[in-house]
Amino acid sequence: MSPANGKNWSFLEGDERVFIDSEESPVWNGTGIEDFFNGGFYFRDSTGTPAAFATALAGAPHIRLPSPMAVMYRLLLGDSVVFHDGIRVGLETGPSGELGVRAKTVAYYYIARTTAASDQTVPDE
Repeated sequence: MSPANGKNWSFLEGDERVFIDSEESPVWNGTGIEDFFNGGFYFRDSTGTPAAFATALAGAPHIRLPSPMAVMYRLLLGDSVVFHDGIRVGLETGPSGELGVRAKTVAYYYIARTTAASDQTVPDE
């Protein structure tokens, strides 16, 4: 992800939000994109410079300077969001969502199938 204007890291100041099952209010409203990816303060290391890092569940394995760009990932294995009819996940870009970004995203999810007669979970084959 990188800012369309290519100037600074403020595009990370927006919040992540998760909406489920046609709800109008988010069930998850975060504190900042960089926080969501466990890289608070723009992924800065002890020297104050943004630096790549990786953990089992979150990271930014590639950081580009001086024009800001970060490749980020987050696995929500312990923070899963349960939904029934649909889910919408969004990243607000900038403090009020007004900054353009260049981004590509991918999402993985696990789903349990149920039988209509018993409403019990059926293991995948």
